[in-house]
Amino acid sequence: MFWKLISYLTLAGEAVMVVLAVRLFLIRRSRTFLLLLWACVCFVIARSSWFTFGLLESLLPNETARAAVDPWHEYTNFTFQLLFVVLMIAALISFIRERGAAGTSRV
Repeated sequence: MFWKLISYLTLAGEAVMVVLAVRLFLIRRSRTFLLLLWACVCFVIARSSWFTFGLLESLLPNETARAAVDPWHEYTNFTFQLLFVVLMIAALISFIRERGAAGTSRV
């Protein structure tokens, strides 16, 4: 019961993270914040795939269809985790480059 509550609270927190990432991008429209936004979206997709595929499996009528959907949970999870890591690295590199370009010149 406790862990189920924790998992749903985490899912709600991930939704809040995406909303904040969208708002941050809308405030400061740059490539860096776009990369950060997409990294957050990929993270939420990877983390919520258990919920999505569990719901999908419960809606399917027969056991054969459920068995066909089951392996896609892992594929989706790993793919979007990889995309999250790649996009987050790109966003961090972009942050470093923006910071270096906006720095004061030495005289």
